[in-house]
Amino acid sequence: MIHGDDILILNNAGTAIIAASRSCEVETQSDVVEVSGPSTGSWKQFVGDRKSWMVTVNYLVTTPLSDLLQTGTTVILRIKPRSGSTYLYGQAIVKTCKITATKMNLAQGSFQFQGTGALQ
Repeated sequence: MIHGDDILILNNAGTAIIAASRSCEVETQSDVVEVSGPSTGSWKQFVGDRKSWMVTVNYLVTTPLSDLLQTGTTVILRIKPRSGSTYLYGQAIVKTCKITATKMNLAQGSFQFQGTGALQ
């Protein structure tokens, strides 16, 4: 069983945790291609095609505004469980950075990383 704080997003060297304090989402997707054959009749049939992946992390902002300048940067991410040594890794582009600052609350931020290439 894996809990929400058990998944860590680390930098390429595996030495700095990029996100773990609030929450993170790791998503993989596959395109599908419609195919047809003599036995499909009136039903559509699909096969899996090219894949993509994305990571979204939420964090407490400690360096206001400077994070906003990271968009467009290419990074290498490692995704691993807190209690394990095996991990997935891949190259990703910082697609978005969002900072929400509400009066009387801690500022919160989120990064969205778009994978470019394989997640291995």
